[in-house]
Amino acid sequence: MTKERRSFTEWILETGLAHRELSPSHYERLPSFAQDLLCSAHGLVYSRRLGPAADTTRREAEINGLHWDASQSRAVVERRARHILDLARSLPGYAGAAPPPAARPALDELADWRPLAKDQVRSQPEQFLTRSPRGTDIFAVTSGTTGTPVKVWRTLESYREVACSRDVVQGWFVSGARTRQATFTYHMVVPVDDRRVWRLNLPELEVVLSSYHISADHLRSYERILSWWRPHVLSGAASELAEFAALLTARGLSPHVPLVVSSSEMLPPSGRSLIRSVFGGQVTDVYGTSEEIALAGECPDGSRHVFPNVGIIEAVDDRGDAQPPGSPGRLLLTTLTNDLMPLVRFEIGDVGSVEDPGACPCGRVSPVLRELHGRQDDVVLAPDGRRISIFAFSLALHRDDVVALQLVQQRLDAFLVRTNLAGDEPARRESFEATVARDFDRLLGPDPGRTVAFSYDEVIERTPGGKIRNVIREF
Repeated sequence: MTKERRSFTEWILETGLAHRELSPSHYERLPSFAQDLLCSAHGLVYSRRLGPAADTTRREAEINGLHWDASQSRAVVERRARHILDLARSLPGYAGAAPPPAARPALDELADWRPLAKDQVRSQPEQFLTRSPRGTDIFAVTSGTTGTPVKVWRTLESYREVACSRDVVQGWFVSGARTRQATFTYHMVVPVDDRRVWRLNLPELEVVLSSYHISADHLRSYERILSWWRPHVLSGAASELAEFAALLTARGLSPHVPLVVSSSEMLPPSGRSLIRSVFGGQVTDVYGTSEEIALAGECPDGSRHVFPNVGIIEAVDDRGDAQPPGSPGRLLLTTLTNDLMPLVRFEIGDVGSVEDPGACPCGRVSPVLRELHGRQDDVVLAPDGRRISIFAFSLALHRDDVVALQLVQQRLDAFLVRTNLAGDEPARRESFEATVARDFDRLLGPDPGRTVAFSYDEVIERTPGGKIRNVIREF
């Protein structure tokens, strides 16, 4: 492709995707139709990563079958666990963590591995890589819901496995190759002063909804796009879905959506009931991690089934010993798909219990994740009424030196940013504060009366479940 013959779409693909991510300032200066093109180009790249449609359909059928065949599931878990443990044993990050090699099943050996803390991976991620990352590998910085963002690399094969597994959960409720989606995203796809609160991702038949515009002022724009697009599935974080449903209820609006998929946070019964009443369809809750090393999806009968092909979920006591089935404990996760960064007994910061489903009415035999205690964050309340559930994550998204972060909203226009940076030099703090100031203006809009104070804390208190509340609102 020569520069002289590039089409505008090719320019969007080249400038926006060759560097993995277009900078926010460049993206926001594009006209809205160009932002649609960029979102669609981004979706095209990700849809191509899944491979041919026939392969995807076959993979989904195989994954779904594991929930119905206990012996096949055990064989897959054992084979994959042996591969992951053998790879991990040779990595410097696991020095002293692995038991001596022995001729025994991998699932028996796993219990003798020392739990892996997030800080260990965050500080030296390269010690947990089996090889140097390649161009086809997937890189991500986790959202840091325990206050500690982590760099993670995944293989393309691992990406496909997890993506297909998520589609299997959706397939338990709705079916069809051309399923229309509407998804709330934490990415700033819509500039804060734009009243068109959505962008189009046509290759994946998806309307991408802004998580930063949820307010009474923008409600009609959301309602119009849902009425026009008529999605089969609406997805988002539990808190933003519940808030969106509450706003629709207050206005007497009820756009029908056959399935609402909640993720990222705990979905309380009150939120579930509200969402179901507003959208008139079914509601399912999906448990996953930013590291994509475990997955559990709620079946139509309300059991959250663990996907045995993705990862192993253990509930352990304070010493790292297994809890009895059904007893809550610290959750340790072991990947069964990612042999580039094989995380073993990785402590995610959640508390829950794992048990045999017994006689689940749906007939599935895969383990069930219950008594889940994940993060329960407040939302940032903007002066114009918007409620933003992933504000703190956005502040740390483009900073590699943020070890932990908590945002305290004291009043509508007064904030305290508590953070722990990897380094205490004045220049680093000055750079961090300038970045945060720009992000406040980008996410909330400029406000000369707003005050943002900073506190550099070595320790930020955690909840009983081991998590840092990313946002605390004091009013």
